[in-house]
Amino acid sequence: MKIKVTYKPSYGMARYYPACDKAQALADLMGVKTFTPAYMKQIQQALGAEVLVSFPDVPGFEAPLVTLDI
Repeated sequence: MKIKVTYKPSYGMARYYPACDKAQALADLMGVKTFTPAYMKQIQQALGAEVLVSFPDVPGFEAPLVTLDI
Protein backbone atom coordinates (compact mmCIF):
# COMPACT_ATOMS: atom_id res chain seq x y z
CA MET A 1 0.00 0.00 0.00
CA LYS A 2 1.26 3.48 -0.86
CA ILE A 3 0.19 6.59 0.98
CA LYS A 4 1.11 10.22 0.37
CA VAL A 5 1.63 12.84 3.04
CA THR A 6 2.80 16.45 3.10
CA TYR A 7 5.46 17.53 5.60
CA LYS A 8 4.88 20.82 7.40
CA PRO A 9 6.57 21.89 10.62
CA SER A 10 4.19 23.28 13.21
CA TYR A 11 5.49 25.08 16.31
CA GLY A 12 8.83 23.29 15.99
CA MET A 13 7.26 19.83 15.64
CA ALA A 14 7.32 17.68 12.51
CA ARG A 15 3.80 17.03 11.23
CA TYR A 16 2.67 14.98 8.26
CA TYR A 17 -0.68 15.89 6.69
CA PRO A 18 -2.65 13.31 4.67
CA ALA A 19 -2.33 14.00 0.93
CA CYS A 20 -4.29 11.10 -0.56
CA ASP A 21 -7.53 9.23 0.12
CA LYS A 22 -5.77 6.27 1.79
CA ALA A 23 -3.80 8.53 4.13
CA GLN A 24 -6.97 10.48 4.98
CA ALA A 25 -8.86 7.24 5.70
CA LEU A 26 -6.03 6.11 7.98
CA ALA A 27 -6.06 9.44 9.83
CA ASP A 28 -9.84 9.21 10.23
CA LEU A 29 -9.55 5.69 11.65
CA MET A 30 -6.88 6.86 14.08
CA GLY A 31 -8.91 9.93 15.06
CA VAL A 32 -6.13 12.39 14.17
CA LYS A 33 -5.72 15.21 11.66
CA THR A 34 -1.94 14.90 11.32
CA PHE A 35 0.64 12.17 11.77
CA THR A 36 3.64 12.48 14.08
CA PRO A 37 7.02 10.90 13.27
CA ALA A 38 6.16 8.08 15.72
CA TYR A 39 2.90 7.39 13.85
CA MET A 40 4.74 7.39 10.54
CA LYS A 41 7.24 4.83 11.83
CA GLN A 42 4.40 2.56 12.98
CA ILE A 43 2.56 2.93 9.68
CA GLN A 44 5.67 1.88 7.80
CA GLN A 45 6.69 -0.98 10.08
CA ALA A 46 3.39 -2.44 11.27
CA LEU A 47 1.36 -1.95 8.10
CA GLY A 48 4.22 -2.24 5.62
CA ALA A 49 3.05 0.91 3.86
CA GLU A 50 5.29 2.80 1.45
CA VAL A 51 5.08 6.45 2.42
CA LEU A 52 5.81 9.24 -0.06
CA VAL A 53 6.43 12.69 1.39
CA SER A 54 5.91 15.96 -0.44
CA PHE A 55 7.00 19.40 0.68
CA PRO A 56 4.94 22.58 0.13
CA ASP A 57 8.10 24.61 -0.64
CA VAL A 58 9.12 22.25 -3.47
CA PRO A 59 6.11 21.63 -5.76
CA GLY A 60 6.10 18.35 -7.65
CA PHE A 61 8.82 16.72 -5.52
CA GLU A 62 8.07 13.52 -3.61
CA ALA A 63 10.53 11.35 -1.69
CA PRO A 64 10.18 8.12 0.30
CA LEU A 65 9.99 8.60 4.05
CA VAL A 66 13.09 7.44 5.89
CA THR A 67 12.78 6.53 9.58
CA LEU A 68 15.77 6.05 11.83
CA ASP A 69 16.09 3.61 14.70
CA ILE A 70 17.86 5.60 17.40
